[in-house]
Amino acid sequence: MEKSYISKLDPFVGARIRRYRKKLGWSLGDLAEKIFLSCQQLQKYEQGKTRISVGVLYQVSLVMGIKSDQFFEGFEETHKSFVKSIKGNLPEKRQKPIDILLLEHNPEDALITRKAIEKSGIPSNFHIFHSGDKVLEFLKDPGTPPTFPRPEIIILELNTPRKEGQILLKEIKRDRRLCDIPVIVLTNSVDREEMIKCYQHYAAGFIRKPLNFKEYCEHISLTLQYWSQVVKLPRMDSMVSDLLEKGMPAEPMEEKLSQS
Repeated sequence: MEKSYISKLDPFVGARIRRYRKKLGWSLGDLAEKIFLSCQQLQKYEQGKTRISVGVLYQVSLVMGIKSDQFFEGFEETHKSFVKSIKGNLPEKRQKPIDILLLEHNPEDALITRKAIEKSGIPSNFHIFHSGDKVLEFLKDPGTPPTFPRPEIIILELNTPRKEGQILLKEIKRDRRLCDIPVIVLTNSVDREEMIKCYQHYAAGFIRKPLNFKEYCEHISLTLQYWSQVVKLPRMDSMVSDLLEKGMPAEPMEEKLSQS
């Protein structure tokens, strides 16, 4: 199975640009001058070493007098098996443990939640943070190689100092790189307005913590069963996980969030 979609598409588009350039009888320098790029940069595009932006590709199509979709013609035919795997059906069952990020300010509460997750028996990897700032820092720059995979779900303790929980929820849903990650809110709150505010900020769920540990374990187990076995998430298999690591951003929810 191919390592990534981008690794196949970039060289293909680059080769098409080179082919059309040569058909027009232009040198590398001729095209570079027309689109205001250096020869070195254009060469990287043609060799597929650098991903060409939509804007540059559109500019190339204008100066060449062709439609931009012509740069992609033949790709699906050339890579039939790969494109089929991208367009294929969702996996019937999860093929990997669910990756969970937990924000819990109180270390004792974090330990309780960790025990509840382990007690559920559902295969999972989880990473615990005690600060909203640290969560954002990790999500925006996980490191190379990353210390933990991009989470499939985030479990967020709402009652953190300085209202970090609410702030973090809003920040995640504003960021086009992160807004597709479901955020489940955990809280001791009985405040109806607070619950409504969380849903207005696109929380995927609002769970009130029971005082009884057994009941809390049941709630956590049901939550994980839902998100790992009932819901289909993009990272259920290694193929789509690899694509998301390469960056396929969703649209942010900035307009509605700015009004709330």
